[in-house]
Amino acid sequence: MEKIQVNYEEIYNRSDEIEFLKMQFEQYKKEVYFFNNSAEEVVFLYNLGLFFSEHYKKNIDLKQEMYIQYIFRNANDFYFSVYCYLQGIKIFENNLDSLGHDESFINEIMKRCYVNLGNELSNHYRTIDALHYFNKALLLDYNFSMARGNRAFCLEKHSPFIGYNEQDKVFNYIHDEYWAIDISNLENGERLFLTSMLRYDTLKKSYLASLAQGKDPQYSPSNLLSSIDDNEESYENWSVKNILYLNFLNDYWSFEEAKFDINIDDFCSEKKIPETSKEIINNMINNFISLREDLYKNINDEDVDYYRLANIFCSLFSFFDKVSFFLYKHFALIPPNNNERRVNMNSIWNFKNSEGHKLLDYKNTFLFNLFWMRKEYRDENDLELRNLLLPDAQELSDYRNYLEHKAFSFNANSELYFIDPRLLESKTLRLMQLVRNMTLSIIGLLDIDSKLIDKKSGKRDVNLTYLNYQLF
Repeated sequence: MEKIQVNYEEIYNRSDEIEFLKMQFEQYKKEVYFFNNSAEEVVFLYNLGLFFSEHYKKNIDLKQEMYIQYIFRNANDFYFSVYCYLQGIKIFENNLDSLGHDESFINEIMKRCYVNLGNELSNHYRTIDALHYFNKALLLDYNFSMARGNRAFCLEKHSPFIGYNEQDKVFNYIHDEYWAIDISNLENGERLFLTSMLRYDTLKKSYLASLAQGKDPQYSPSNLLSSIDDNEESYENWSVKNILYLNFLNDYWSFEEAKFDINIDDFCSEKKIPETSKEIINNMINNFISLREDLYKNINDEDVDYYRLANIFCSLFSFFDKVSFFLYKHFALIPPNNNERRVNMNSIWNFKNSEGHKLLDYKNTFLFNLFWMRKEYRDENDLELRNLLLPDAQELSDYRNYLEHKAFSFNANSELYFIDPRLLESKTLRLMQLVRNMTLSIIGLLDIDSKLIDKKSGKRDVNLTYLNYQLF
């Protein structure tokens, strides 16, 4: 089939027609379009993602009750923009040799691509993923005010105080993030960010006034998060730099304070968590830590054992099943014919408990994060979404299929499915970050649900919602 060039003028003129945008998306997926270079393809994807995002935001009533529906909806619509941004990022990162030195392209397109993707995820309270992309934008330009502002706003939705008690360090960090924004360089959202800047500054002055009066506001302006020594090569530094510690503070940046894993025994002692749920998550945490140590030892060995790396990859992929079993037990779901063999990451969303509630009836942002991760990486039935799979999801799925169930080879000249050994390293590291995300989502899920349980009845009203705005 002969490829055609994109008609950019028509796209700009018809950007408010959603069916036309979807047609452009389908044309791209079918590889109908011809692009002169990688930069042109990224620009196309960036603009298409932007048009999708603007359309759906324009058609969402942001009154509180409608915004909650926006967060918890399970439609695939918002995935068009997410996919476009991610595909553009994948092309950019795969062509850093040619695109990574183009300052104009980076300033005009890529910084905004990372930030726009972060905003999409942040709007749905998927803060772990959102911060990942905000941080990538800041690696391109640490002074980019749109990245600093939106990242600070996302941090206010994040959950650093599960397992971490030094609130003044977090307060100082977010305060300084807001005040690093150059309001004159913002493209939008000036009032929103200025309000947050002034609120944090007012709080800081209040804390300092309390200190001057001899009161104890549990605050010290000198308590700051400390960056790790990049020159020190150690397991701890490797883990914190690759965002692999099981705590929410590690998503902020590479800080010394983030070198810990949440102690589930301490966490559960403060809340009424069923013993079975506690035991399952404890096993998952210990399993993850063991795999993290194995991965570090293996990839830092002079002779990497790629077969061992393949085993680590498969063990990490098994966490999807572990998460589904946790959800099945914790929410007391009833599978067809009470057959536990029917429990998997795709089926549990349709199971009900004894009161007739399905999983998605529970309004919990972390539960919905798990739902979307399942759709991204494990949904084998949703043909509509399969067309929107994340750019790296299908490759991870293929790796798992051949490593676990079929035959493969590390030899490019073999007739078997070839797995590039070096690429397997990066894929395993990415998968480990996803498993960390799932594990922390379970901890966050337990934290939120414990706050929504009625003290008298001991039951959870599935219609209640807990949105953690403004930490201080």
